[in-house]
Amino acid sequence: MGKKYKIPSSFTLYFYSGKPGWFLYDPPYQMYHILWRFHKNDVDDIISIPHGDSIDAKQKYQLNPYDGKVYRGKNEVGTISKKEFIRLWTDNDFLKLANEARDVYLLRHPNATLPEIPIVKNRRRKKEKNVFIDNQESKIVLEQHSDYQIAMETAISKKDS
Repeated sequence: MGKKYKIPSSFTLYFYSGKPGWFLYDPPYQMYHILWRFHKNDVDDIISIPHGDSIDAKQKYQLNPYDGKVYRGKNEVGTISKKEFIRLWTDNDFLKLANEARDVYLLRHPNATLPEIPIVKNRRRKKEKNVFIDNQESKIVLEQHSDYQIAMETAISKKDS
């Protein structure tokens, strides 16, 4: 068996790589004009599991990622924008850390209930491209590459007939 080491309670141990799978994740973008740090094993579960702690603000804030509310202590001070909320929940690194944090919390507290993970779609604008066939301009809306190929094949077959 391995040796047991006693770590003083005033000592903070960080294993940080900037990527999930470790204990911390810092999204490389701001929300509510603040940079955030999400902990996988944060014992402070008052706001939510996981939750973000501000790392560049003068005062300490916490972010509840499930509803986008920002807190100072137990007082709500604001909300992140819808765009920031979507960006956070479509961040694959954050999703991985959130799922791992929830699993760790539920192992420690098997009777606890956690809110459902929001399902958000990353809305992208449809691209438009002008295609010239026999000096006639046809506007084709591109959603996927395969749709574009089908549209081109249809346009070419119409040209030949």
